[in-house]
Amino acid sequence: MPNRRWAIDAEHPVGRFAVELRNLHAGAVARAADSGAARKLSPAKVAEATQWRTSRSSIYAALNGTRLPSENTVCALVSAWDPDGGQDSINQWLKTRDAAEDELVKLRLRAAGRSPLSLPRQPMHSTPPTEAIRRVIRAGMILAGMRSSELARACNVSERRLHTVLNGHALPYNDLLERVIQVLELDDGARELVGDLAAQAARYHMSGR
Repeated sequence: MPNRRWAIDAEHPVGRFAVELRNLHAGAVARAADSGAARKLSPAKVAEATQWRTSRSSIYAALNGTRLPSENTVCALVSAWDPDGGQDSINQWLKTRDAAEDELVKLRLRAAGRSPLSLPRQPMHSTPPTEAIRRVIRAGMILAGMRSSELARACNVSERRLHTVLNGHALPYNDLLERVIQVLELDDGARELVGDLAAQAARYHMSGR
């Protein structure tokens, strides 16, 4: 992917997050001891060296505002570019990312003239079931006006476990999903959809995809 920057709409949630990431990168480069150290902070080098699952193209998409970065990409960038780079910084950036995603979902639903839970009965074939579950739960959180920390507390689980399961990094546990459904008071249609998706996720995982 060409190493060039695109014009960003800073009023859009994805664009605004991209501007914040660019500023984070610029600050890291400014603190670098020399040009060699600065080169190690490039998106390509970060993608090669990080323990987090991301790619050069994903990082450039995040910096160009063409895609909201995954949690793994955010973790990789914060670890490499934030002066602290610790868990507290990562958590704060993940919360900022969640807020941007909330805004993005609201914009898409408003544009489609739909309520958060007025979702397609089946996900797109190219969408992994765990990702589809995350979208349903995210929409339910917006409708309920709950943050991830509040949902985790209400479900009596750690926020880290909630993120791990709902963001597709682990199979969704049925007991946790049931608690999430109850706390968010999802309607019968959304309950059935989440149940179907959980079953699909298990099959998806068993297939090795």
